[in-house]
Amino acid sequence: PAFGGVNENIVLCGSEDSCIYVWNRDKGDLLLKIEGHTLMVSSVHWSPSDPYVFASASDDQSIRIWGTEDMPMCEIIIDNKEIKRIDPSSNFNGQPRVNGFI
Repeated sequence: PAFGGVNENIVLCGSEDSCIYVWNRDKGDLLLKIEGHTLMVSSVHWSPSDPYVFASASDDQSIRIWGTEDMPMCEIIIDNKEIKRIDPSSNFNGQPRVNGFI
């Protein structure tokens, strides 16, 4: 899990079901289930400089950057440890953007 957000009260968890789960640390409530990866999400990390942005890495060989609805979404595809594509216009196959949870 990764603790972060403005007051460090948001917990991110990757999952074997290819989703990211966003929890309220203080209340223990599930705030959001984020879909976008196609295989297990093996890592989630908050941005060290922006409490509204985090990254996720998956066994589907992608790293995705997530943030609030006013931030352009981004997808980075890694193949054999080489960056193949960075697409800032991607919206993750129609998946909703992360918003309102921080």
